[in-house]
Amino acid sequence: DDVISESDALDELTKVKQEIVKKKYTQKDLVDSNIVAADELIRWYMNWIGKYGNILTAAEEIDLAKKIVPFLPMKNEKQKCKKEGKEYVIPSDQKTTYLIGEKAYNHLINSNLRLVVSIAKKYKSRGLEFSDLISEGNHGLIKAINKYDYTKGFKVSTYATWWIRQAITRAIADQARIIRIPVHMVETINKLAKYTNELSQKNEGYISDEALSKEMGPDFTPEKVRQIRLINIDPAQLDRPVKEEEDNSVLSDFIQDKNLVSPFEFANNDELSTEINSILHRTLSPKEELIIRVRNGLINFSEDLNDYTPENIELLRKFTDVIYKEQGLSCDNREPLSRQDIVKMLINDMPFSLEKMGEIFCVKKESIRQIEGKALRKLRQPSVKERLTIFNNNKYE
Repeated sequence: DDVISESDALDELTKVKQEIVKKKYTQKDLVDSNIVAADELIRWYMNWIGKYGNILTAAEEIDLAKKIVPFLPMKNEKQKCKKEGKEYVIPSDQKTTYLIGEKAYNHLINSNLRLVVSIAKKYKSRGLEFSDLISEGNHGLIKAINKYDYTKGFKVSTYATWWIRQAITRAIADQARIIRIPVHMVETINKLAKYTNELSQKNEGYISDEALSKEMGPDFTPEKVRQIRLINIDPAQLDRPVKEEEDNSVLSDFIQDKNLVSPFEFANNDELSTEINSILHRTLSPKEELIIRVRNGLINFSEDLNDYTPENIELLRKFTDVIYKEQGLSCDNREPLSRQDIVKMLINDMPFSLEKMGEIFCVKKESIRQIEGKALRKLRQPSVKERLTIFNNNKYE
């Protein structure tokens, strides 16, 4: 009879997937890849493995397993040599044994490919495409055949089922989520889902963390149950289509940007800035205004610099002299600074301390404190505060 090698099943499955991808499907079809798998891949793949996957009797399995025993060491050695880039030569007296064992090995795998499909069906809609579940299950089947011991008395399918399930569940744990969850935690999540389903059948409505904690045992406190539930929540993809119809809207289009200033806030802030500049300019002396601005970071140079008096411009130059000295640069040999140069230096160094302000004005820091206090008292006058009240009210509307 014709037999296929252990990799043929995996290769054929890959070819089937590639053929399906080439075909055109509507966006609605592609929402659930299992629709495509159910309609095309299962039928195609099942027809293919049906040619080779005859169900074996217990006696036939034992006969094939006996032939595999001497073959496996040679197979493993051949794979080892291949990884190391060496050529493996089958001993002349073992060639017949190798060929018979290889044929039996492939026959045993082929006969259980449908078992993989039946197990993989139970894990659909877990985050992996159905074809990927079958691929992973086939790898588990191959591991099972490599470790199968016919002397234990159980059938290949009984033993292979556990390896197939493990391969599939490990693949789901490793690949199905955007954020990988450890395998032991996946098992805990599955346990939680099991108890949740059982309680849902008994009681309608939301199942509380406390109720689940009682069912799952003393090791699972309500807080731990809550954490497990949070871990099990999948992050939403921002580029996911919102509707299945021909609508280009994605989820990110409907998420509020909290950093984006609304037109109302922008206009309100702009008016507030203009009013503050007007109050400072009309209420305070040039020296007081400069001290308040620099001490509180209120200099908006791009808008305010042209409004400064020659006295304030000279004070600004003194500020830059202090910065030059702090950086170990010479004030005498520098090129004349433009207003914009002064602006850039001050922006990087604000707000100024009392000590630095005192150095600018050639007075002690206590004098700067007194000037600042006098300016603040002027700004606290009811007539001044009243002009800003409207902006404070708008903020909370």
